[in-house]
Amino acid sequence: MDENRFEGTARNLGGNVQEGVGRAAGDFKTTTEGLVNQAAGTAQDLYGQTADAARQTATTLATQCHRNSALHHRGRGARNRLAAR
Repeated sequence: MDENRFEGTARNLGGNVQEGVGRAAGDFKTTTEGLVNQAAGTAQDLYGQTADAARQTATTLATQCHRNSALHHRGRGARNRLAAR
């Protein structure tokens, strides 16, 4: 799992707490900073999810290409053996 997912989730949760503290204290600046941290954390988490998906897709594609290549080479050998008969 991409580290951005963990960091983003932690930042989002921290921002949520910060917003709550700001609201309870009536501190507009702290409330706003909490909201900004929540948004940044959500964006970072989404970036991590995208990176995970891209990595998984690349791995799957590489596996598929490798299997297809092996099947292609195996098939060519059989054709050559038949032609030599």
